Order: sequence, then C-alpha cells, then structure tokens
Amino acid sequence: GPCFRLSTTCLLLSALRLVGAQSGASALPDHWTEPQGPGFYVEKNILVWGGDTGSGLQAAKAWHLRCAHVFLVGQTEAAARAAHDEVAALPILAGTCPPGVVAKVAWASGNEANSTEVAGKAAIELGAIDMSWNFLP
Repeated sequence: GPCFRLSTTCLLLSALRLVGAQSGASALPDHWTEPQGPGFYVEKNILVWGGDTGSGLQAAKAWHLRCAHVFLVGQTEAAARAAHDEVAALPILAGTCPPGVVAKVAWASGNEANSTEVAGKAAIELGAIDMSWNFLP
C-alpha cells in the first residue's frame, strides 16, 4: 500500500517491499508495521507455530529478513524442513544484522500434543523465546 507521509518506517517498508519483489522473498504484508520502529525484530527469538503454512512461512521470511532468529514448527518433518530451507536461503541485506550476528533458522515438527517438547527444543536452539506466533489452522 502507498505511504502518505514521509517517515523512516514508511521508507523502510517501501524498500523492503521492493527488495522482496526483486528477490522473490516475502516482505511484510501491507497492513503490518514495525511495532517499535525499524530494527525492532533484530536478534529477537521468535517461535513460529505453523511455520510451514502460507501465512506462517510469509511471516517467518519477513522476520528473518529483519535479522530475527526464527524457530519454525511444521505439521510434518518434511514440511518443517522444507520451510526451514526456504527461509534460511533468503539473503539478508548487508547492515541489517549487527556486525558478527547471523540470523538463525531452526525447525521441528509438532502440534499441540508435543508443544512442551517443541518449545523446549526452541529454547535450546535459540535461547529465551521473545515472541511466539500461532499460524496453525
């Protein structure tokens, strides 16, 4: 969507949409904004339930491109691994991550039945979880 005022956030989101369109990567959907301004997601540990679904995968890509560490949870091992490979292959623009920081992408298969086990694995892989999003149907 168009930006109606000149702001850092507006310019950043416009640039990310352009980069996403050029690279085939997912930029934030038009209705999303950066909650605390540019850089909010840098080094955040985000647990993404349903990271193999359309919306979950799109969100995981957007967060990864902002230097967040994402832990994808898919319904099956094959789906979770495929989502991981797709997100991990996205190139993050130079200068997005602080010097020496590489955005992590990890995965597990799971659902409500093994949620405690999966959350524990996410904490081991990434450290303390800052945010958890549920995109499960």
